[in-house]
Amino acid sequence: VLFRSRAVLYDVPESPIAIVGPDAERLLDKALTRDMAMLRVGRAAYGLACGPDGGILMDGVVLRLGPERFLYVQADGEFQPWLAALGVGLDVTVSDPNSWVLQVQGPRSLDILAAARDGGAPESFKYFDVLECALGGQPVTVSRTGWTGEMGFEVYTQADTDGPALWRHLLSSGAEHGLINSGLDSMGIRRIEAGIIDYGTDIDASMTPYQAGLGKFVDLSKPDFVGKQALEGADQRPLMFGLRCASATPKRFAEVSRDNRVVGQITTSSWSPHLDCGVAFVRMAEPGDWLGAEVSVA
Repeated sequence: VLFRSRAVLYDVPESPIAIVGPDAERLLDKALTRDMAMLRVGRAAYGLACGPDGGILMDGVVLRLGPERFLYVQADGEFQPWLAALGVGLDVTVSDPNSWVLQVQGPRSLDILAAARDGGAPESFKYFDVLECALGGQPVTVSRTGWTGEMGFEVYTQADTDGPALWRHLLSSGAEHGLINSGLDSMGIRRIEAGIIDYGTDIDASMTPYQAGLGKFVDLSKPDFVGKQALEGADQRPLMFGLRCASATPKRFAEVSRDNRVVGQITTSSWSPHLDCGVAFVRMAEPGDWLGAEVSVA
């Protein structure tokens, strides 16, 4: 796969939400499990939102563009109405910025950014940094993030961006670095290899962040956020694990058994050309010592 040696351009179905106003930080602090006061301007962070019962309502990446300006790049689902409801009474605007999202992923990605960005390479662009700049004369926001576990960046357009022209500019700028465009199948394989779970496929509102293996993104030291009370008393043992199958690709929803007892279910899977085996995520029915365990898949 070329994102292991060069780079790949993807058109991804992500939906940024703009949160702007004097109470923008306060709203996101209420909605997300992380402390937004710790997020500096020009940085991004993974952000989980929970319901009152502690179940995960949404996951995504929050970008801080200014003291009172944020983007929340959500996974699939309807999250904007939830944020708007939580913002009632606050001095904040929650809106759809009509942003189109692209990703360039692979070891040559930062070379491609340097070629595509007006003014050349940024002086510093660390993992989870955020940059407002121009690509081919068009203003965009860029973050050093992605959904593959490889080096890469994401591009968030504005409402009046000429999308086709931006797409051509990125491909032209990346040509000498071996950039190609691809569908999302290869991204799906790599995200399983990298241990990146997908909301709506692997995790959902029936799971807490702890059950999803995402407990490190919950800050119980915050004064309050939606779901905090439920999470303070929640079992912190994970239920999500990765699985390898040497001879086949496990089927989604297949039962996982141990000692002739069903103990879990496959949530997503693929064949990994890099690892030369089937890879999958499995959601266990109950906590246990599952790391390294041998199981069978129906």
